[in-house]
Amino acid sequence: MKLPSTLTALLLACAAHLAHAVEVTFQPVAPGVYAFIGEKAGRTYENEGLNANIGLVVTPAGALLIDSGASLRGAQQIEAAVRQVTPQPVKWVINTGGQDHRWLGNGHFVAQGAEVIAHANARADLQARGGDHIAALKP
Repeated sequence: MKLPSTLTALLLACAAHLAHAVEVTFQPVAPGVYAFIGEKAGRTYENEGLNANIGLVVTPAGALLIDSGASLRGAQQIEAAVRQVTPQPVKWVINTGGQDHRWLGNGHFVAQGAEVIAHANARADLQARGGDHIAALKP
């Protein structure tokens, strides 16, 4: 059975959108300092919640990531972008706030040995809001 060309085009467009919703790339800001500038639209399932600016500082001792993304897939995309800049492992992740796009990717980096650095009151805040953040990013 042959699909109508408009339906085929629509299916291909949807598949392309789902396969590559957000492309994370770090741009140089200063020697050893990089930034990913996220979308200006709101956080959604389609954009992996990556509407934040994410920083990367490369040091001889390892890479320091500023915010880890809003999902496992987002964190994996961030890690792949880090690998385009440096072979250094992400050794530290600084969480700059309690919004989902700043910390829900922490687990991915912690599983690889990274240390998370955040405000002393962050844990209680993140635990209180985490369920709502995850629910908001579901399709």
